[in-house]
Amino acid sequence: MPRYLALVCAAMFAAPAAHAQAVDSVRHLPAAALREAVAAAPGEQVRAMYARMVVDAGAYTVIALRRTADGEAEVHAEWDDVMMIQEGAATLLSGGEVSGARQTAPGELRGGRIMDGTRRALAPGDVVTVPAGVPHQMLVAPGDFITYLVVKVRRAGAPPS
Repeated sequence: MPRYLALVCAAMFAAPAAHAQAVDSVRHLPAAALREAVAAAPGEQVRAMYARMVVDAGAYTVIALRRTADGEAEVHAEWDDVMMIQEGAATLLSGGEVSGARQTAPGELRGGRIMDGTRRALAPGDVVTVPAGVPHQMLVAPGDFITYLVVKVRRAGAPPS
């Protein structure tokens, strides 16, 4: 896990190469503003999931999510996911093999079922890293919810989408 956190930090704090002089490009989203954004006006709703793009910096993105039901199985060929759990509880099913997934974009598979995966209980404060190529799915028990941030970091050498 430290390798992925280092990757996230390197991507987030790297100085732009085009600038000869240091530019303050720090991005700060206070916790209260993040909670308000997720609770008050979630972005796109897909089934029982609300997602809002918080940062899109090309090499990485930050997405705030709130789920009230299971997500689809997914596999990203070019992106590592770093998930930071804020509220609620869920189970992350990961690894194994995906059967019946459909391609939704180049290098992106969604849907189907994960077979022979590993289940991990998630709770507030947990940080999970999912390397590119690893099938994963968020499972939410009936009546429960989970709110979390995902930092998606493009793998080195992956072409821009």
